[in-house]
Amino acid sequence: MSITFPHRDYEDALAPWTALLTSTVTHETTAPLLGTGSAKVITPGSAGFEGMTSGTGTADDMVVSVNASTEYTLSAYVRTEAAGGTLRPRVTERTAANVFIANIIFANVVPADTETARYSWTWTTGATAAFLRDFRMMTPTAQARTFYVDGWQLDVGPTALTYDGSDAPAAAGGANLIVGRGVGVSQPSVLGVRSVS
Repeated sequence: MSITFPHRDYEDALAPWTALLTSTVTHETTAPLLGTGSAKVITPGSAGFEGMTSGTGTADDMVVSVNASTEYTLSAYVRTEAAGGTLRPRVTERTAANVFIANIIFANVVPADTETARYSWTWTTGATAAFLRDFRMMTPTAQARTFYVDGWQLDVGPTALTYDGSDAPAAAGGANLIVGRGVGVSQPSVLGVRSVS
């Protein structure tokens, strides 16, 4: 079962997605990954953890309800303007009272080429998790990169289901449907990496 949530496909606008550090994030409508819009992110390479976030705790950011101690698979479509380098997705787990539990740091995306690819990451939520917020796609180290993100999806269970957004890609073999390229695709777990403070 897929969990739909707002602001995951950039069809109309970027909000609430914003830049991290000195990055820039724009609404790409000329050559989007899916549908009519994608997020275009430029990281200047002045520090690690540049990229984009769905929000860091304001009432306007993206909040997605989840069940505690449940296996989920997060996925997104990504394209880079140059092969190589690394990107790192992350989400934050919170309790029902909005108390921080953990940053879930997923396996790196290492694009093998400049084609659009769908990446997925599976993990089990914490015992008191009630929702996710602060979705991020960022560089783990200082890297000058240009990349595009679109079509986030959260599925219950160990598999990324067929993308169900209004901007879904063409049928098998069609444009924007290259699945499973690069390192970090369909990882069976998040390798136990949880940043808790």
